[in-house]
Amino acid sequence: MELDHMVLADVITPRADGKMDLEGVGWDTVFADSVPASHPRMDVAIRFLLSQQEVESAHTVRLALVGEDGEELAKLDAEVGAFTPEKRAQIQPGRKVGIGMTLKIANVVFPRYGRYHLVLTWDGTEARQPLRLFVAPIPAQ
Repeated sequence: MELDHMVLADVITPRADGKMDLEGVGWDTVFADSVPASHPRMDVAIRFLLSQQEVESAHTVRLALVGEDGEELAKLDAEVGAFTPEKRAQIQPGRKVGIGMTLKIANVVFPRYGRYHLVLTWDGTEARQPLRLFVAPIPAQ
């Protein structure tokens, strides 16, 4: 498995053609008046590239939002199903298959200001370095 991308956004809308529309990307900080702070929604777009052998069986994807102390604030599990023999036969030799997914984290409560991480695992193994996320006071103007 190769991770093609993992992007944090305000809203991600999957389309019927397999593409994703992303709104509010390019951030890593949640600003809050005080803590604990509730954040209504964070979406994560993920795309994996899989070999012909990897699509022969199902795989488990887990996304966890974890604090610096190791406390898990949210956890989402998803499954990438095995391809049917007919679908596998359509894959060109040597070509990897792109599998995209959107995971939504809703109404998470951050207990304190500081650093948090989004940890992505594939079949129980970390798929990449955790994506960092900060919770900070609203800057004075």
